[in-house]
Parts: sequence; C-alpha cells; structure tokens
Amino acid sequence: MNFDHQLLDRHAFALLDPSMVEWLPEGVVSVPIVPAKLTASEHLMPRLVTLRTLPAPVRESLLDVVYEAQRQGEQPPVTLLVDTEKDAQALAAWWNVLQVRTPSPGRKVWLRLHDPRVLHQLLRMLTARQRARIFSQVDAFTYWLGDDWVTATFDVPVGDAAGPAGAADWDWPRIERIGAINRALHGAGVRQAGAMTRQGALAEQLIVRAALDHGLTDQADLVEFAVRGLLTRPAFDSHPAIAELIRPGNHPDDDSRLADRLALADESVWAELRQPDYL
Repeated sequence: MNFDHQLLDRHAFALLDPSMVEWLPEGVVSVPIVPAKLTASEHLMPRLVTLRTLPAPVRESLLDVVYEAQRQGEQPPVTLLVDTEKDAQALAAWWNVLQVRTPSPGRKVWLRLHDPRVLHQLLRMLTARQRARIFSQVDAFTYWLGDDWVTATFDVPVGDAAGPAGAADWDWPRIERIGAINRALHGAGVRQAGAMTRQGALAEQLIVRAALDHGLTDQADLVEFAVRGLLTRPAFDSHPAIAELIRPGNHPDDDSRLADRLALADESVWAELRQPDYL
C-alpha cells in the first residue's frame, strides 16, 4: 500500500461529513460550515478542521487514523483536504458561497461539494477555465475516492485570467444529474477514480438518452436505465426484448417502475447483452 505520510502536512484544512465526526481522534476540533439560510440543517453541513493549527501529537493521531482506514480499505474520517493560503474564517465564507448556488432567480440549491463523489463529477463536467475561475481561492484539493487519494489543481489556462465565477458559468442541467450519476455508479459497483470519470460520462449519456429516447422522468427509472447500460452495454435498449419493457403500459393504473419491468426480461437476454460479440 502506498501512503503519503506528509498528506496532512501538505494541506491547510480538512473537510468531512458530519457523520464522521465521531471517528476523529481526541483533540481534533471540527466546526460546521453553515450557510445563513440553512441554519436549521446544520446537522447536514460539512465540518472544517484547521490542520495547520493542530498540535503535532494530535495531527499524528489523525494521520494514524487515516492510515489505518486506508490500510483496511475503508473510508477515512476526513475525505477532502484543501491547500490554500486562506484562514479558516475566509475559507468557510468562501465555501458557503460555493455550496449554495442560485441557478435562476428565486431558486437556490445546496451542493454537497464536501462529498468527493459530487466534487469529482463536477470537476469532470467543468472546463479547465471554469475550474480555475470557480476554485480560484484554493491551490488544490486532495480527496478520497474509491481506495485512493486524488489531487486536483486549478491552474489558470494560458491567456486567461482567473476571477469570480457566477452561476451562469455552471451548466445546471448537467450538474443536477450528478446525484443520479453517482447512484448509477454505485449500483454498477464503480469505485475507482479513473473508472468514475469514464463511467460517469457514460452514465450521464445513458441518463440523457433514457429521458430523450424513452420519455423516462422518474429519478429511480433514470438510475436503473444507467445501471443496466453500465453493467451490460450502452445500447442495451436496442434489444427488442428490452425495448418492449422500457416504456410503461398505457393503462392509467400502471405505476410500475423500470426496475420491475426489466426484471421480467429472461436472464438469457442479459447474458446475451453481456457477450462482447453481441451486435
């Protein structure tokens, strides 16, 4: 197992999901990052650990916990590390702006960017210019994905200038598919960072096609369609036996889910679709 023993020393802050606080070693203090409009949901908000001010023995204890989790193939308590010159107050203020966005007037969304799976798919969707502008306040993120640490840097493209990025810079129809994409990847057993990039793009294409070609709108149906495409082949819906099952019946009382209908397909059909020479 490769482990970077300077992992914590190279970063100023760590962010973690509130559910992981109980796994922090004694002496590691975390504070919630809570947008003003979401104070009632503080229990869901990410928590911030200032690594640079931790006493050496405490930081060593945290490193030991992270090492042991990685050795066991488990998720460490801190999953997102931030390299920045900002202080804790400035970083928290910036993160609050980042995690609550306004796609359109009067409509706000909360982005769980402290979740590495969400961050990874967002970074996949953004251009280099968008990444540099949106994340201009940090030098790098290092986040836990699958069974390893992934580092993302935000160099400004040559001839461009980094600066604040508004909501208009975000492709909201794509970004709002991230939850469905990650559920599909989980359903298909995709974990590694490289695979989550490649298969994430494929899952996104499958979700779009499920809506455009088959009129599917329910989130569970879109995820099921993507999972089946990931596990068999992207064009699995071209098989006559599958195509017949995708659209629900015309009866007004038919409230079946796509998973229920596809379960009616004979296993020989799925086995056929998994064959590499299937046309």
